[in-house]
Amino acid sequence: MKGVLIISYYFPPCGGPGSIRVLKFAKYLRDYGWEPLVLTVKEADYHVKDTSLMNEIPPEVNIFRTYIPEPYRLYRRLTGKQMDEPVDISTVPTNHREGKKLREKLAEAFRATLFIPDARVGWLPFALKKALQIIRANDGIQVVFSSAPPFTCHLVACLLKKITGIPWVADYRDPWTQAYFYPQRPPITRMLEEKLECKLLKEADRVVSINEKILKDIREKYDLKKGKKWMVIPNGFDPSDFEDIEPIYDDSFTIIYTGSLNVRMNPKYFLEAVGQLCVEKTDFARDVKLVFVGRTASDIAPLFKDTRIANNIHLVPHLPHKECLRYTFGADLLLLLIPEWERSEVIMTTKIFEYIKTGRPILALAPEGEAAQLIRRLNLGFVVHPKDIAKIKNQLWKIYNLWKSQNLQVLPDEKEILQFDRKRLTEKLARIFNEVLEENIKECQTVEN
Repeated sequence: MKGVLIISYYFPPCGGPGSIRVLKFAKYLRDYGWEPLVLTVKEADYHVKDTSLMNEIPPEVNIFRTYIPEPYRLYRRLTGKQMDEPVDISTVPTNHREGKKLREKLAEAFRATLFIPDARVGWLPFALKKALQIIRANDGIQVVFSSAPPFTCHLVACLLKKITGIPWVADYRDPWTQAYFYPQRPPITRMLEEKLECKLLKEADRVVSINEKILKDIREKYDLKKGKKWMVIPNGFDPSDFEDIEPIYDDSFTIIYTGSLNVRMNPKYFLEAVGQLCVEKTDFARDVKLVFVGRTASDIAPLFKDTRIANNIHLVPHLPHKECLRYTFGADLLLLLIPEWERSEVIMTTKIFEYIKTGRPILALAPEGEAAQLIRRLNLGFVVHPKDIAKIKNQLWKIYNLWKSQNLQVLPDEKEILQFDRKRLTEKLARIFNEVLEENIKECQTVEN
C-alpha cells in the first residue's frame, strides 16, 4: 500500500470543519490503496473540541503529534480574556474592530505585521523536523498532502518537497491572501506574503480546493494557467454519521442553527426579522422556536435578550457531532448564515452538506455566491440576502404558513446529492495522488536516462 503524509493543524480532538474534512480523508484513503500517516499538533489551542471524533479514526492510521507554540494563550493574557474563552484572531478580520479594547487592537496589529503566513508559523520547525523523521522511517511515503488554513501547513509541505523530492498536493479549504478574513497587513508584509503564496502555488504538484471560485481567483491573481493542476474536491457528508440518529422533535415551528456564533456568523438581522414577526403575528410568536446549538461569543449573547424573542430562544452548548445531528434531523427549518463581507461569496462550509443530507428545508441567509447557487441548484430551500430584514421576515412568514398547512418540504435531486458523499470524494483525492505519483516516477526515469 502506498503511503501519504498528511499535514494538518486541524485534526481530532478539534471539532471544526477543517478537522472533519481531513479526518474523513484519513478514514477512507485505505479503501483506495493509500496508507495515511497524519502529522498534526498536540495540546493545541482549538476553539472547538469534540473528543467523540477520535472514535472515527481507524486504528491503522498512524498519528504523530508535535509541540506547537500557541500565541493565543499569550493573546488571552494580554487582552484579559478567560482561558476557556475561544479566540481565533487568525480568522477574524482586523478591520472589524468596533468596540475592541486597545490591547486587542495592538495584539491583532502585531499578528498582522509579524506572523507570516499565519499565527501558527511557530509550528514550522517542529513540524518539519518530525515530518522528515517520519519519511525516513517510512520509505513507502510517496505523496505529501497538506490542508490549510493555517497556511503554515503548506509551507511545511513545500519544504518537504524541496528536501525529499516527494510530490506535494495542497488543499485550500479557504482562500489565503484573498480570504474575507485576511488581516489588514502593512504593504511590505502583504507583498512578502503574496510572493510566498505565489511561490508555493507554483511548487505544488496539484492544488485542490472546495470550489472552482477559489481556484479561479488564485489563477487570475497570479496569472497561472488553467489545467489539470487545479482540482475541486468539495466538502461533503459521511453517510455513516447519519446512521442510528434519533431526531429531537418538537411540536413548535422549530428553526435550528448549528455551529458557532461570532462576529463573522452573526444572526442579528435574522433575529430582528423574527422579533418584528413576533410583534406583528401572534400565532407566529406562539409557535416559533429558535434553537442555536454551539458556542456563542460574548458580543453576540446580548442579542438573545431581546424581549420580543427571548422566550422563543433555546441555547444549546457545543455538543459532540452525532448529538448535534439529532437536532438537525428534528428541525422544521435549518438556518444557514453566510456573512456579507468582501469575498465571502466563496464560503462553502461543511455544515451546508450535513444540512443537505438531513432532507430538511434550508433558509440560507447568504449573498450571491457558491452557497446560494448550491441551495438553488439542488432545490434545497430558500435564499435571502443576509441583511435584508424585510425579505427575511416575508420569507419566514411564507415558510411558517407552509409549515402550518403541513406543506413545508423540499424535493432535492438525490443523484446530485450523492456526489458529496465523503467516501466518493476521498476516491477522487486518491486518484489525484495516483496521478502525481505516476508523473513523479516518469520524471525520475527521464532524469536517470
